[in-house]
Amino acid sequence: MRSNKPKADRRSSPAPQPPAGRGGSPGSRASRRASRLCAPRPARLTAALLVAALGAPVFAQRLDLGPSTAAPKPGDGLAVLALADLLEKEAGRWEDDDARHAIRVLAGACLRNGEIAGAPGSESVLAGLTLAAKRDQLDGLLDGADDATHLAVVGVIGSTDHSVAPRALDLLLRDALAPLNADADPRCGWWSQRDAEPATEAALDARLGMLRPLLELAALTDGAEASLREFLELAETSRAEPAYRRAAIGWADLVLGASAVLGDPPAWLDMPARDRLRDDFCAGVARLLADPDGARRTLDRAGRVLRVVAATEYLPADLQSRELRDAVNRLAAAPEGDARRDPAATARIADAYAQALELIAAEARAPRPEQLVRQARPMLEPLAALHRQAAGAMTALLPGILASPDPMTDPAILAAMGSLRGASADLAIAADLSAVLAGWDEDATRPSPSPAREPAATRLMGPLAERVRQLGVRLGQDKGAAEALEQLRTLRDISRTARDLPGERELRADAGSIAWRRVTGDQASRLLFLVDQAREGWLRSVAADQLADRRAGDEARLRTLAAVLPLLRDAATIEQMRTDWARKIPPAGNQHPAWELTREGLAALAGDLPERAARLAAITARADSDAAALGAAHDLERDFAAALLVARIERELRDQSLPGCGPVAELASGATDEHAWRSAQRSTLAAVCRAGYEAAAADGERREALLRWANSLASGID
Repeated sequence: MRSNKPKADRRSSPAPQPPAGRGGSPGSRASRRASRLCAPRPARLTAALLVAALGAPVFAQRLDLGPSTAAPKPGDGLAVLALADLLEKEAGRWEDDDARHAIRVLAGACLRNGEIAGAPGSESVLAGLTLAAKRDQLDGLLDGADDATHLAVVGVIGSTDHSVAPRALDLLLRDALAPLNADADPRCGWWSQRDAEPATEAALDARLGMLRPLLELAALTDGAEASLREFLELAETSRAEPAYRRAAIGWADLVLGASAVLGDPPAWLDMPARDRLRDDFCAGVARLLADPDGARRTLDRAGRVLRVVAATEYLPADLQSRELRDAVNRLAAAPEGDARRDPAATARIADAYAQALELIAAEARAPRPEQLVRQARPMLEPLAALHRQAAGAMTALLPGILASPDPMTDPAILAAMGSLRGASADLAIAADLSAVLAGWDEDATRPSPSPAREPAATRLMGPLAERVRQLGVRLGQDKGAAEALEQLRTLRDISRTARDLPGERELRADAGSIAWRRVTGDQASRLLFLVDQAREGWLRSVAADQLADRRAGDEARLRTLAAVLPLLRDAATIEQMRTDWARKIPPAGNQHPAWELTREGLAALAGDLPERAARLAAITARADSDAAALGAAHDLERDFAAALLVARIERELRDQSLPGCGPVAELASGATDEHAWRSAQRSTLAAVCRAGYEAAAADGERREALLRWANSLASGID
């Protein structure tokens, strides 16, 4: 057990020496890496295999949403550099072989290197801010750790280049903190909403159980068999290591996804295609340990092509033309040098193909007439006919999607996809309006109708249901069909909003809370009255032709309230976060590796948001100018985009009901992939946190410039 006293107060004794090539001891980079491969812990898995995480590198997924001229210049982050100095000074309290020393050195390096890199270094700065904010918690874990644990942490940090590349940072943090990660909840870290189950031992065991039979297949080459066998052995060691288990599951899924070619492919898949896919699979598996990044690219491409094959096989017979099957075969058998063999090109092709097939199949997923209220049924066939027309045009272009390395740059494909997407959205109008007509009732306690019963419009919706019926009938006639379709689209969009305005539930539930009272300027009751009034007025005017002259005004009022209430909800969330933080309840977002705000940073981003929100509420409550209210809403959204993003992130993560994740569970889950929560936006999220931290320590024009940068970044994120 290590002492928590500064090194000057500790008894002098020979410091345990780190392994050769670690912790600053001499040796080439190659020798240091070799020493990690020989480590008894599953760090072998880290260096030899998991160094290449699944999915495209994060740099390829970035969204550069802010103008480059608005970003601070490299080295201008005075607060970040001051924190780096502080951490490096703190590190001197401990010996070089103490993990607390190493973690502070790492945090300082992340901050300094990220700041020097400028805007592209934001993820590195965020990692440093997270380590700095949670260093006391990490110290508590390390106080009781033995010398071997300290040396393991020191060895990884000392033998690894401190890159600002996000994936390299993810893996460095995972490897460094892995010795402390024994009891981490598998739902922490870079979780994905697509995960069918957490990264548990049982989940890994299931994958390994499916992989082992592959060793018995004759089609597997000797090199692939040996590599797969070693992978299974290494993956087995990660069962009890949460830091590595998620990556092991990801690799197992990648291999399994590409292994279908060893089974029984469709009879129409020709031999050149089969041979190429089998060769690619065996080559990818054989490179698992020697070249993980290359293996990932090869297996990912093979898996995507096989998904194209499977999707084509399951198409209805009338869509499986000879031309389409030939195009699939040519994609699968593409020779070296063909642009489509580039994994990024294959991903573009497979994604476009999947989108097209999903849209083509929309009619098959449409409800049957008896599943709709009677008044919504007349529109179903006309909408289906329009969809079939667009689907036919898209079907003719499917071979072209498979032939192009970047199909979504083809104007014909783009036009057909856009037309079909619109037709698919229109096809859903019948179901959407049916749900509104059957579910909107004056009595909120009325139970939903049984799925076994034929749906019927509620009494309240009777007049609106009749108008829906009339529009559906007109849609099937030559004259007036286009106008009827446009009215149905508007009706669907407005009815969704009118039934449940975004932010309304929260306002009704917490109207008396301090947060809501402040951001509404005590206008909550007035706003709720206007909501009820606008909804009732719209229901009357939308259903009665004699009130048609009032319809546009009622719709405008609903649209105004739909724009204002979510902003007030976000402002109330920020106000509640500030109150909670004063009670030492940190934000839920600070438990995720993509986010780290300080209390001062939140205050800087929020500024006078409560007062501005109250002014917006007052303008809306006057109900004399929708244009004025919408203008004020637009201004608030522009001036406080970063703070509003903070509020949305906080609600998202609270709604996930994630477990309490400590710093190790948060940071030691490994690299992200394209499916992880907000992974495509991580650079922008990190920059917003960074801007908030700097703005909190700045004043004058510099503070305003940082806030403008943060808002410009946040304005592009939903």
